[in-house]
Amino acid sequence: MKLLYERGSHALSELTDIDNLFAELKKTKKSKARPLVDKLEKKLSKIFGTTVIVELQNHGEFVDNFAVLPILYSDKQKTKDNVLTPNSIKLNKIELLYLMIGMDLVKDSKPRQITGILLHEVGHVTQHVSMMSNYLTQFLQQFQYISDIMSRVPVINFVFSPLFIITTRSLNFRNHAFEYGADKFAIQYGYGDDLAEWCFEHLKQKRKVPFNLSGAAYMLKTLFEGSSHPSFKKRIYAVIKEMKTNYSKEYGDKRLKQLLDKYYNT
Repeated sequence: MKLLYERGSHALSELTDIDNLFAELKKTKKSKARPLVDKLEKKLSKIFGTTVIVELQNHGEFVDNFAVLPILYSDKQKTKDNVLTPNSIKLNKIELLYLMIGMDLVKDSKPRQITGILLHEVGHVTQHVSMMSNYLTQFLQQFQYISDIMSRVPVINFVFSPLFIITTRSLNFRNHAFEYGADKFAIQYGYGDDLAEWCFEHLKQKRKVPFNLSGAAYMLKTLFEGSSHPSFKKRIYAVIKEMKTNYSKEYGDKRLKQLLDKYYNT
């Protein structure tokens, strides 16, 4: 699929080095990956202004996934705010970033797509969440847990089953907002096309999965409870909308619409 090669409102040249390292990692055997991991840690530490540790996952639940685990400073008063500018991504409030990179994801994705996913995960780290919002989330999580248990009791399940669905939907709505926000973070550094392409490829794979009983059960569960992540199709549309908003001046409204319709016709 041909891309617009969306440039982003911010230009961080060091990210090209990360693309190249992921390209090398795709072709490297597991036993010889350590030197590349060392380079990746060094480059990412420079970009994010904090210590970055990278661990490759060759098996287990993260073999086809990507996770960024931040360790926060305990004394925030003596720490500068994160600096997110066109020329830097300095995570001053993060003492250490621990990256778990699944090798199946690396092998099955293009280098720029992997960098886009990395920026998406870092976008989660940079999102500001108020204390009130955190308290509300904790309350919903606890109430969801209680209502889930109580909904299994025959006599009172007619009351708690709807409450379980409502709390789950509320949490999912919040999670979806965070996912879209993390995508926007990657888009502003020029990786909107790559995220959309990655989602589009997974959407095509999902459509090839044969419909079966377990699939029907999953669809019913999703219908009533929703999903913690927005669908690939919704993410693609959201990325395209963000690109249209930011780059219509560069391409022109008519030409941009033609390109988006042609290359992202889901």
